[in-house]
Amino acid sequence: MPLRRGFNLIIPPRYSEKDKLTLQLYAENLFKYLNRTYYIGLYSVAKFHGASHQQIQQDYIITTKPTLLDISKGNIDLRFFTSANWPEKNILIKK
Repeated sequence: MPLRRGFNLIIPPRYSEKDKLTLQLYAENLFKYLNRTYYIGLYSVAKFHGASHQQIQQDYIITTKPTLLDISKGNIDLRFFTSANWPEKNILIKK
């Protein structure tokens, strides 16, 4: 599935039923390709702390300017925001 010109997302059989990969599995590669810094933001705490039934339907990414166009392809829905000031004290790093 092409996400950006020259960057394709390959969905392995394990995820083919949902036709979607979680953002954390491909975000780092996507932003290396785009040569940009980023952080995944605007998530509720529930998503990362075990309340999977509370998961949101869109993924939000905060990156540097210039603004990227949102991506909506199939079950993948990415919304981009830009920020000149990165609130580092509010960033939680997850692996």
